[in-house]
Amino acid sequence: MLCSHESPEGGPAQLLLLNDGQDMQALGLEQQLESLFRSHPHKLYVVAIHAGPQRKQEYGTAGYIDFQGRGCKADLYSRFMIKELVPFLQQQYHLHFDKKAVAGFSLGGLSALDIVWNHPRDFQSVGIFSGSLWWRSRDR
Repeated sequence: MLCSHESPEGGPAQLLLLNDGQDMQALGLEQQLESLFRSHPHKLYVVAIHAGPQRKQEYGTAGYIDFQGRGCKADLYSRFMIKELVPFLQQQYHLHFDKKAVAGFSLGGLSALDIVWNHPRDFQSVGIFSGSLWWRSRDR
């Protein structure tokens, strides 16, 4: 899902990457964004990334799997976002994003936090909603 709104006055482009994009329709994201754009015009691109069957392996903390081995592909997912997805969006839509953020729910929130924390030059903001911050390397 890609939603965008360009304000009449132009200005810098902003990017929001959302984990668990497959859930955005159930959350009414498109309607919420339309309402936001009407009341606060600005140039914003929102990309909702669908998680696949490897979600529990791709989300987590890069370099620190949990005690059950979850998150072993988190580093690959981080690199995908930084090295592939953002450059693709910039090239495909001929944009330069002045500000970039990552957000997510549950494990997607933990993933967002980890990506932004470890890549502050690439992302300026993070959104964590009911984040799975219980992540740990051992079982209690």
